[in-house]
Amino acid sequence: MNIVRIAVKEIKSDFRDARTLFFMLLFPIVLMFILGTALSHAFQWTISVGEVRVFYKDQTAGQLSASIHAMAQEAKKAHINFQKVPDDMNGKQAVQDGKADGYVEIGLHGVELYTNEHNKVKGRIVQGVMAAFVGQYQLAMAVSQGQPGSFQPNRNPHGEYIQERSLRSV
Repeated sequence: MNIVRIAVKEIKSDFRDARTLFFMLLFPIVLMFILGTALSHAFQWTISVGEVRVFYKDQTAGQLSASIHAMAQEAKKAHINFQKVPDDMNGKQAVQDGKADGYVEIGLHGVELYTNEHNKVKGRIVQGVMAAFVGQYQLAMAVSQGQPGSFQPNRNPHGEYIQERSLRSV
């Protein structure tokens, strides 16, 4: 019961003092206006990376070469342009000169990636794409070596990899 009496007393004293009431009402409104103005553009993250150019040299034949070509076709949809390097052109030098954002050498020893240090964002994009491709290719090869002929590549690249099912709450 004492708590109610103390609360009533404080409310009455706050309403009697007009200056305190004025600041209690005005201060939160002014603070919202100041913070709203200061932070109005702080949470808009629209970054345009543009076209990402990647040169590649494929020295293999067979399944890896076909997979690289299919990955390059899918990457065009995400504005990542993979182009085969002509034999007379040095891909590493093209990356150093800024003509490309990345250079990929695909050989029997594996995949080597060279990126441009001047534009690290595009280089990281190329690195992420190639890391995902190599991981998926290694997984496919491991599965096919376990039981040859059992691995069937996904014919629908946009298929659902994650199945979502909702549970009914009790």
